[in-house]
Amino acid sequence: MKSVGRLLVAWVAMAAALPMPALATDENDWEFVQYEPKPATYEELPLGGPTQVPWIQKGQLHIGDAVIETEANVLTGRSGTYIVSKGRRSPVHDQGWWIVRGTRLKKLPSNAETRLPYVSANGRWIAWIDTRSRLIPDHDPSQDFEELRQRVVLYDAIAGKKVAVHKDRRISDVEDRANALALQGLDNTGRALVEWGETGVFVFGPDGRVVPLKVKARYTTEWDSWPGGAMLIRYHNGPSAVFGRVSQGGRFREVGGFYSGTGYWSSTGDQFVQPSSGSEWSGAYVYRLEDGTVVELGIPEVDDYVDVVGWESETSVLLWRYTGFGVKPKTGFLLRCDSASGDCERVADGPTSGRGITLPRLN
Repeated sequence: MKSVGRLLVAWVAMAAALPMPALATDENDWEFVQYEPKPATYEELPLGGPTQVPWIQKGQLHIGDAVIETEANVLTGRSGTYIVSKGRRSPVHDQGWWIVRGTRLKKLPSNAETRLPYVSANGRWIAWIDTRSRLIPDHDPSQDFEELRQRVVLYDAIAGKKVAVHKDRRISDVEDRANALALQGLDNTGRALVEWGETGVFVFGPDGRVVPLKVKARYTTEWDSWPGGAMLIRYHNGPSAVFGRVSQGGRFREVGGFYSGTGYWSSTGDQFVQPSSGSEWSGAYVYRLEDGTVVELGIPEVDDYVDVVGWESETSVLLWRYTGFGVKPKTGFLLRCDSASGDCERVADGPTSGRGITLPRLN
């Protein structure tokens, strides 16, 4: 297993790989590369090596060759930075968060209600919003309001400390908290997109500045941020997703786009993996900015289910193939696919069966 020091070197190297690709790819310019012939069964796929991407099962966090005893059942992270907590059945966690440091778990400075934190694609930054609430009964008995005290936190995973904190106090209705602060993204430079209640989306960076995101169109920002800036959904009533850079003043400049924003960016932001499904099978594709291709990953078209776990490295994607829903025990295994060729293999020594398997989950 890699030591923390070696992981920090890797983080610095990935950060130095910026700036992002300059190629602007329009949504109509992508060239689809179909994988043929597809394997008929998963047994035809070769068996590859183990993975460094962690998972939790039966009270144990598995990461590389290490096993850490833990009560955690929530896991998120990427690119060597992983954090855990409790509370699988709720989007809000009040038990705190711990970052994985080698074979130890280090407590993060979060003690209030916190939704799933964001981890930047290069693993350098973590962002979250702490929330404390106090009910304020309204004169109208049909509607309640609450006072929210919220704190936006940016954390440097290399330095192991908070680098910027913004405190906010506001009133919101209890039912949907429409006026609350909510994270919407985090790029590789530590700049977070924050939905500032009912006033729109703002950019909050390590320097502590808060500036409005300036876009000349209707949009939402609820998917994985492009590591070089932001990704916007339902933009110009055209493609479902566009990605682009954000200036220091908050102005968005489009770089490229495609028709679905569901998926995850690679660590440097030059590839995007997207799940797909047909009537009887599911799979995944990789958008490659370097050559403008959409590469189909070579997995069997059988009556099974495949989820995208995320990027194992800049060249390989992890998938989770499983069967069974609901109360039925799931059986499955990890797959590793090359993002350029589409070739896939089974991952050795990973989780294989039974309920209670927790893989990294991103926002």
